[in-house]
Amino acid sequence: TSTAPSSVTSVFPDVPGGSYYAPAVQWAYEGGITGGTGLGFFSPERTCTRAEALTFLWRALGCPVSSASVQPFADVRESDYFYEAAVWAAGSGVTLGTGAAHFTPGRTCTDEEFLTFLWRALDKPGQRTGFAGYDGAVEWAQEQGLLQDTDTQPPCLRRDAVTFLYRSLA
Repeated sequence: TSTAPSSVTSVFPDVPGGSYYAPAVQWAYEGGITGGTGLGFFSPERTCTRAEALTFLWRALGCPVSSASVQPFADVRESDYFYEAAVWAAGSGVTLGTGAAHFTPGRTCTDEEFLTFLWRALDKPGQRTGFAGYDGAVEWAQEQGLLQDTDTQPPCLRRDAVTFLYRSLA
């Protein structure tokens, strides 16, 4: 007999089985993208920090190794859980930081930021000229159906972050 949980609701009691994000959380849990927030919870309503968002993305892509020789962010330390994700993201152009050589890892991530990280990581599919800032990423996400049922108002919630990843990568 297996002792593995049969569904995400048995792993995370705060993830309703019929919710739009339950399959995404199950996929993220099984793929090692997230283990939850502690004490057996996923915390779907909690906002994602920039560090969490980037770490989810990095893990979903298989923890790619950066070719960058220098980590450019003054506010990212080698002891941080998101260090490798930040080095990879900076080296691959997924994030340029928040200005003045900072990543600002504890700042709340918006949906637009998360979608831009994802879009850049996927080499900007469907890129069109004339889009500035987050517009290209958001347009792409709308066309791909990534935003369906999600709460697209800032900030980016944990449930929506894994849903965006699931819908684009699973």
